[in-house]
Amino acid sequence: MPVTCTEMIREIDESRFREIDYLITGCAFDSHNALGNLVREEGHKTDMVARAREKGLQIQPEVQFQVRFHRFSRRYPCDLLVENSIIYECKTTSAFHARHRTQLLNYLFLANLRFGKLFNFALPSLEFEFVSTRHTLKDRRQIQINTHDWTPPATELPLDEFLSEILNDWGAGLSRHLYEDALLHFLGPRQIQKKEMPLYREKTILCIQPLLQFNDGSALHITSFPHLNRSKTTNLLKLKELTHLKQLHWINFSLPEITFRTL
Repeated sequence: MPVTCTEMIREIDESRFREIDYLITGCAFDSHNALGNLVREEGHKTDMVARAREKGLQIQPEVQFQVRFHRFSRRYPCDLLVENSIIYECKTTSAFHARHRTQLLNYLFLANLRFGKLFNFALPSLEFEFVSTRHTLKDRRQIQINTHDWTPPATELPLDEFLSEILNDWGAGLSRHLYEDALLHFLGPRQIQKKEMPLYREKTILCIQPLLQFNDGSALHITSFPHLNRSKTTNLLKLKELTHLKQLHWINFSLPEITFRTL
């Protein structure tokens, strides 16, 4: 199996989710009221586990998901798995960000589950947000790969064919960093490395920015934009113009289309 978990995952319907979530959200409010908003997220997480178990709920912290492909593997620990069916993430932050939603959605895809929720304990009042999906693993494997504007870099392993094989196994929609790590692993440092590259405006060095660089002097940029438009292409062209690169290869992971472009 491409993804394994330390717990036996089981799906539930929306009605059962709401029953369980009502109790867990009550635990979160009780934890926030009792501990305040200055305690680290680990403290609230531990308190949530104790309160949920007092209510007779099955809850496990730091449940591990392991993603494998041949000799490559990565582990992802989610904060709380309740009744082996719902994933909760505990945060202490000034506000929810897109990366928090993306992280939880990544866990839901790894578990092939539909329902999750974010809690933020750092504000005067508890903040929460639902994250859910109807995309199953089968859906995430039914993707299209667009290589119309793609000029393959000089690698021993054709990137579009290699990623197509990974996507058939894992499906699309997972963290873009996971796909990036897999590419770095299988291509190896002889073919691609993450290096610090200076960005120039005329002859002035503006900053040093990490880029995935191929040995032929080109680079790779990986994104996970849900929709592509002209502004995203324009900004990537601006980035390329600040470097000495002749080509910038771009792969965008989204559902249901993976786009390969060379700028």
